[in-house]
Amino acid sequence: MRDVTRLRDSSGFSLVEVMIAALILLIGAGAAFSLIDTANRSAGSNNARVGGTNLTRELTEYARTTDYDLLQPTQLLTALRKHSSIAGSLSGGKWTIERRGVTYEVSASVCTFDDPKDGLAATPPDNACPKPAAVAGAPTEVNPDDFRRVTYTLSWKTRALAGKLSQSALVVNPAGGLGPRITKFDQPATQITGDSISWGSALPLKLESTPATTVRWSVDDGVSVGDAGGGPTAWGFDWNFGAPFVSPAHWVRDGTYTVTAQAYDSRGVPGEGKVILVHVNRHPPGPVSGFAGGYNTSRVKAIGDKGVVDMHWQRYDERDLQGYQVTRLLDNKVICPLQQELHCTDMDPPLAGSRYVVEAFDCFDLKGTCSLRDGDDTPTAVITLVAGPAPAAPTNLTASVVDGKPTLTWTPPADPVQFYRIYRDTGTNLGDRYDETFNRDATYTDPDPGSTTAHKYWVTAVGPSFNESPVSAPVLSPPVT
Repeated sequence: MRDVTRLRDSSGFSLVEVMIAALILLIGAGAAFSLIDTANRSAGSNNARVGGTNLTRELTEYARTTDYDLLQPTQLLTALRKHSSIAGSLSGGKWTIERRGVTYEVSASVCTFDDPKDGLAATPPDNACPKPAAVAGAPTEVNPDDFRRVTYTLSWKTRALAGKLSQSALVVNPAGGLGPRITKFDQPATQITGDSISWGSALPLKLESTPATTVRWSVDDGVSVGDAGGGPTAWGFDWNFGAPFVSPAHWVRDGTYTVTAQAYDSRGVPGEGKVILVHVNRHPPGPVSGFAGGYNTSRVKAIGDKGVVDMHWQRYDERDLQGYQVTRLLDNKVICPLQQELHCTDMDPPLAGSRYVVEAFDCFDLKGTCSLRDGDDTPTAVITLVAGPAPAAPTNLTASVVDGKPTLTWTPPADPVQFYRIYRDTGTNLGDRYDETFNRDATYTDPDPGSTTAHKYWVTAVGPSFNESPVSAPVLSPPVT
């Protein structure tokens, strides 16, 4: 039987089949390319938005470092473009900045924000932001300029995709209120030894401001204050010190003072104040008041012991005081060298009466190295070395803590008392004296308890002759935890 082999068709794909396959491949490739392009466009758009966000943050930081006075609609653009990294270009009123191949068109606006938390002003500020709701209970404030709200809007196009974003930021008013600003307030180069000091447009010392309605000056003595003359930008005033040692009329004591000038607009809104230092040094220290002393025999330990001479005086009220010195005139011996304390004890007084003098010391030059000068040494006290009767000891001494400070109270003796002496912690010998009351009030508050309020106290009464009573029973003040 003869094999018969079947012939096969070797003509391949038909043209129709090839065209269909090519079409399928083209559609698939097109879809893949479309997906890639869309992804690239999305990535580019996202990168542009990230760059825009970073740019708005950068613009905000520059706004915070720009002079607050320039954050105004007419000056904002110019003020911001002074920073070279965001200057960009300005053409046809359009401000553009380029970042990573993307050109951003920037529009910036600013308004004045009145924070309701500290009260809303009766008169809104110029260029006010939309008025917020008032906070219940907040008072009406004078100054409505609490913040400047700067808003940036950026727009851009990348690969035919448009983008836009906005960001706002509050820039706090550094002066707490923006009125006119003091631009010049000269500080004297040397201390003032005359009876006044003046500022003015025709004088060496100038006082100038941006346009203002009023400039008010004040001194930290709590008395010297007034309104400067002139305006709207050049001002002048005189600070008169008064005659020294004239009482009860006011006069400016020697010392270093802070003088403040502050400008106000027509609505009474203040600008930032400017502070300078003025050193007033017209005279040596004057007489020290209240100098008194007496013979104290309460420290006599044995027959023949002559006791001590105790003295005290009132504080000399001038700011340049450097301290006090007590001298015994009989032999011109300094009993107590320069000190800040208001009391002195002669541990080895003469057997006969002697005169003592207390002098206050200040500086020749308050602006340079202090060279001491003494004051009027006319006030003296005759200390008669005759013992007077000592009062009885105070009784019923108690201690409590008031406002974080130990406070003592006691029952005074029936005998005449001039003042009371306080001892703390270490004992009741002469070297243990801690403080004194300077009056007859049977109470005392420790001005400097230190790190703890727990202390041991004793009190003595001092009679008119400065003789001192025995010590009271001790008392312990409670600790505060």
